[in-house]
Amino acid sequence: MSIWISAWCTRPLGQLTVNDMLDAAAQFNYATLADLWSLPDDEGAAAGAALRFEDPSGDFGSVQMYCRPDNPDAFIQIERAQGDAARMAAGERLYGSSTPPGSNWARDILSRTVDLVTFDLKQDDEAGMGGVIAWYLAMWLGVRGDGAVSYNEEWWDPRTHQQVGDG
Repeated sequence: MSIWISAWCTRPLGQLTVNDMLDAAAQFNYATLADLWSLPDDEGAAAGAALRFEDPSGDFGSVQMYCRPDNPDAFIQIERAQGDAARMAAGERLYGSSTPPGSNWARDILSRTVDLVTFDLKQDDEAGMGGVIAWYLAMWLGVRGDGAVSYNEEWWDPRTHQQVGDG
């Protein structure tokens, strides 16, 4: 079963590269993030040291994120949709789901989405540092793209890192 963390952006992210992601992730204190998520500090530090991205196409359309020193071949798939593809995904989320987004704020973001970056996690990723790193990178993308982050049917404001409820 997949778990998705998505940055829904109302402003184009522009020429996004794996170096941009690495630069953003270089600002993280992995031991502190691990502690905040009730994981061992050394697990956080090891994941940060192992972090790397591969972008076979070179256009950041489909990227792999590696951060598991215990399984260096395991990766989190990152997919990006822009323009019409992002608007179509947002429309499906807005109108095609039996569970509507959690707030008027989230519906407004979806109605204006022009760029979308989604992290596709497995349960092992979510339970470990992969989920933590993906969440904070999605928050960074959400700020950069003036948007919102969805995670497990919950909506988050990336500027405050606060959950946004019904409204």
